[in-house]
Amino acid sequence: MVGEAKNLPEWAEEIPDALPHGSGIDADWYIEYKHGYIRCDNSYHCMNEDGYYDGWQDFSVILRKDNRDNGVHVTIHFHNGHYKADRYMLKEYLGDTVAEMLSDLVWGKGFKKVLRSRDAWLIEHRIKCIQDRIQPYVISGKKSFVDLSEAMNQLEQLKQLMK
Repeated sequence: MVGEAKNLPEWAEEIPDALPHGSGIDADWYIEYKHGYIRCDNSYHCMNEDGYYDGWQDFSVILRKDNRDNGVHVTIHFHNGHYKADRYMLKEYLGDTVAEMLSDLVWGKGFKKVLRSRDAWLIEHRIKCIQDRIQPYVISGKKSFVDLSEAMNQLEQLKQLMK
């Protein structure tokens, strides 16, 4: 959920939708582009070992261009002390979570349209379902326009998914 996004360049307009929400990251994101970096502010809702909420840890995610591969370098900063951040190992958790969600971002260009392994599994599964639906008609030589039409619709959906 985004509370506010200011001054985002056109290539970065997808960042608000890509940032994680849930699993402790329960507040709204406040995002601003400043002089060559993007600052994303939020709060983590801490939970203790007994399952009770233990307050909030405010943090910022600073996104800068990674000069090695034009990707994004993620840095986490904490605002209201480090006690909860250290206690709940938030630096590692938040850093890994945000970096994973933004791993396809190319600085200055936006998100790469690539298939991840979890997407590839889904596409393979859908193709198998389509093949299973068409195969009986190919073998028998009988045509069922309803089933073939449904298979074609599923193939069209796959094409849209891969764009």
